[in-house]
Amino acid sequence: MIYPYRQFLPNEAKTVHINIDPDQMGKIKLVDVALLEDTKRTSTIDRLISEIGKRYDRNFILKNHDETIRWREKLAKKCSDMRKQIMPRIEAKTLQEDVPDETIICVEVENVTEWVARYFISNERRFIFFPRLVAMGTALLSTIGAAFEHPEKRKAAFADDGGFTMLVRDFNTAMKYIIPIATVAINNGVLGMIKFVKEVTGRPQFGTDFHNPDYAITLHAAV
Repeated sequence: MIYPYRQFLPNEAKTVHINIDPDQMGKIKLVDVALLEDTKRTSTIDRLISEIGKRYDRNFILKNHDETIRWREKLAKKCSDMRKQIMPRIEAKTLQEDVPDETIICVEVENVTEWVARYFISNERRFIFFPRLVAMGTALLSTIGAAFEHPEKRKAAFADDGGFTMLVRDFNTAMKYIIPIATVAINNGVLGMIKFVKEVTGRPQFGTDFHNPDYAITLHAAV
């Protein structure tokens, strides 16, 4: 996974980067040790863990556990306050409550990533996220791929309208191979994350707002 937010990475900690692609080494942060390996075929991580040794001090875990509980209580209250109007966060919370545990959930890039990460408490569910920003149009592709890999499991795509619009044509593939996909598309009417980045960097807003067609009618006509 390529983590883009380098300002949140600890400067005092030593960094070990394991990657099969040499072009990715040190791209986000200068590393102390670079290991060019395929972790699926080597025991590198197991060897590193054995060198570190087991820690018995649980204070760090307990402290963060308590903070996580308080954070989730705060989010639950925020959702409760939003019940008077339909908000994207409420959709993520509703999906979390209604989707069976064995479902594979494929999440679009953009604001929807934040909503699912914050308001979707995972149990036995498997998620597919994309680590890079603005790699939009991934949710439907991931869901179709998951359907071929795990035909026995339920699949759901959680997207906002920006990413959904980019690859809505992939429903043709789903129909061709008769792949059942539950899809949630949030009507933002805006490329939210791109608009936010432009706001904080002082750039003029251009091309971030758009008008959506009626997707229900469009997809029904394609069946």
